[in-house]
Amino acid sequence: NVDVQGASELVKGGVKYVDVRTAEEYAAGHPAGAANVPVFVKQGGGMAPNPDFLKQFEAACPDKAAQVCVGCQSGKRSEAAARMLADAGFSGVVNMEGGFSGELRM
Repeated sequence: NVDVQGASELVKGGVKYVDVRTAEEYAAGHPAGAANVPVFVKQGGGMAPNPDFLKQFEAACPDKAAQVCVGCQSGKRSEAAARMLADAGFSGVVNMEGGFSGELRM
């Protein structure tokens, strides 16, 4: 885990940033160059796990050893995503604590 400032420094240093918010949230605004791989999707009146998350993430980030920073609005979804990715063998995933509510400027 890194704080918002640490995430910003990683991205400025060339680390890929993956926004795990919904496609709608991503479309409303995201850091320049960010990829979007939603860990949850809107379903009915709520949210459900994205059944294709790991496949979509691997397509966006095929090197499981590469350092990648994941983030969301508050840090909760990105924390869940980071755990799922670690369990799937991604060894370089860094979670941005605090999310966009932490005023990320990249």
